[in-house]
This record gives sequence, C-alpha cells and structure tokens, in this order.
Amino acid sequence: MINIFDSIAEGASSRLAAIGLTVKPEDTELLSFVTKAAVSELCTITGYDTLPSELMDAAADIVCADFALTVMARDGTDGAEVSSRRDGSLSVSYTKGTSSAERLRAELKKMRERGLSVAGAKRRLVW
Repeated sequence: MINIFDSIAEGASSRLAAIGLTVKPEDTELLSFVTKAAVSELCTITGYDTLPSELMDAAADIVCADFALTVMARDGTDGAEVSSRRDGSLSVSYTKGTSSAERLRAELKKMRERGLSVAGAKRRLVW
C-alpha cells in the first residue's frame, strides 16, 4: 500500500519531469520535506486532520511548484535578471524583457495558487 506522501511525491515528480526537471538522489529529502509541508498546509486550510483524497492533485501541484522554485533559486536558475551593470566608466542597461525562467517561475506560482484555491473550496468549519 502506497502512503499519501509517496503518492503525492510521485505525482509531483511526473509534473516536474513534464517541465524538464528531475528529482536527483540528493534532492529526495527536499522533496519529502516539501511534500510534508504541503500536506500540513492543506490540512490547516481545510480543517481536516488528514488530507482528503480529492486534494491529492492539488497537493502534487503545490509540491511541484515549491520544489521547482526552491531548486531553481538554489541553483541560480530562477531567472533573476540584472537590470544594469557598471564596469568602470562603461554602463549597460538591459531591457525589461522576460526570460523563459521568469515565465516558468510565474507559471509555477500560478500552479501553487490554483492548488490552494482548490483547498479553499474544500474547507470545512472546525469549531
């Protein structure tokens, strides 16, 4: 029997593979941490003690986004652009175009927000 964390991590891994990221062996602990954090966050939002099965896909979306954003920031591939650079008397300013990494980061943030939105719809009142 697969536990909930493994199932969510597998779903997130397949989403990551679809955008060209693979979970390296040294990143399995990070994936596990992000998965547990996402489940905890969703349980807090919904008011349930355990994650409802209807939120498995939302959890995988959140884990995918959080993992990818963390790895991109760690590896320096998060698309942070330099707007200008000065070297002695030479100064160069860059235009405000968007890079593919910036667009990916924006889509990952939207993916995370959609997952939280689904969780908000599943919320129940706990008194």
